[in-house]
Amino acid sequence: MEPDGQIGFSVDVGAELFGSGSLTLPQKSLLLKAKPAFGAQEIEYQVFPEIPQDKYKRLALRNSGQDWGITMFRDAFVGSLGRELGDVAPVVGSLPLVFQAFRPTVVYLNGQYWGIHNAREQHNKYFIAQHFDADEDEMDFIEFYGKAIEGDSIEWQRFWQWLSDNHFHSDLKFNELAQRNDMPNFTDYCIFQIASDNVDWPGKNWRRFLSHEPGARWHWLPYDFDLSFGLMNTDFSWNTGFAGQNAFSRAIDSSFTHWASSDWQTLVLRRSLENQSYRHYFLNRTADLLNTVFEKEHLLARIDSFENLYLPEIDRHFERWFYSPGWLSYWRDNVQKMKNFAQSRADYCFEHVLETFPETAATAQITLAVEPQDAGKLDFSTLHFDTPQLPWQGRYFQGIPVPVKAVAKPGWTFSGWSLHDLGMADSISLMPTDNLALTAYFTSDSIPTGTDTAATFFR
Repeated sequence: MEPDGQIGFSVDVGAELFGSGSLTLPQKSLLLKAKPAFGAQEIEYQVFPEIPQDKYKRLALRNSGQDWGITMFRDAFVGSLGRELGDVAPVVGSLPLVFQAFRPTVVYLNGQYWGIHNAREQHNKYFIAQHFDADEDEMDFIEFYGKAIEGDSIEWQRFWQWLSDNHFHSDLKFNELAQRNDMPNFTDYCIFQIASDNVDWPGKNWRRFLSHEPGARWHWLPYDFDLSFGLMNTDFSWNTGFAGQNAFSRAIDSSFTHWASSDWQTLVLRRSLENQSYRHYFLNRTADLLNTVFEKEHLLARIDSFENLYLPEIDRHFERWFYSPGWLSYWRDNVQKMKNFAQSRADYCFEHVLETFPETAATAQITLAVEPQDAGKLDFSTLHFDTPQLPWQGRYFQGIPVPVKAVAKPGWTFSGWSLHDLGMADSISLMPTDNLALTAYFTSDSIPTGTDTAATFFR
């Protein structure tokens, strides 16, 4: 039923318990399965308004996993950062990641109130077919080390062995890797795990698929961020909101220094980072996302929106499962711990890069502008700035060159940079220094020019 009382759909489906560790909790997650034997081939309804799909074979009603009884929305919140870019969308564009759609839901079983469940798309071949226009019967869908959910793990094992046997310092060899593994997707997949400090990764939460289409590359699926945003530390301390764990070191460790960082769990990223061009891309993309998606004010506003969304139901939910009223202050304290994490996580991540990558000397504050204000645009690293977003400030890493391109609007032509030693080319490589201001100048009555020099393996 929709919030206004209208029936959304009514259908006979199968229902079963769903999850792994969360099945020990009093409130279980449920998986709804449409099959002819149960009465329906599909659930025919647009369950999630933000995506056009109106037919589902599976729907998960999730109990919020390890976040059960804490905030009830942690995993859904992190996924929303990748799905709903909001005010950062003009700068970031789109992300090469697909997160499961979510919708907060209240469940009744046999007429009895069963509390909040988050309705979610389920990761399966139907999900992949829908979002990637793939043949649901022609794919290898792998989780953990090599468990095949669909197809088999033969191609994955071959790829894994090839990674183990090779190194990727040369661009030529790295291009071979980029032809087999979707690098922009894999990069953002790793950065989301690191920036959110998902302690379940890289030890768990590995899902990727390979279509059987010629030329297909491995594509990575983010999911299950229950143990992120300060819910658990690597020493197993619980619900602290602590934002200072270095997840970069965990992501490239190969010695089991952390409980979930053995050699096989970090091999793909470690091999990729052997290549200097990719290493620079990874660090610049990290700064891009820390300055936008994981910027503290953006995070705090999003947490506020989730808090307001769940507030009307949260007391009733806690009273149902904890058998007494008065849980609102406890829930607000838990939400505040997420806010504490959000407040300082980007600052910590910038520090952690300096600790983990020796070629980074310090951070630099960069100010970007164009003159005249509406004469052109700037592409900075992987971000895009037009008149409404300029001037703009962000932090980047000294020692890591950043690609920059000035793009003239119709009727204007690029005429130079405020830093004269950068020359007259509209595409440059900027070496950040502390408190650096960069302005692109344009002159009127001209034909826009420009070239695209982006490396092919980052497209």
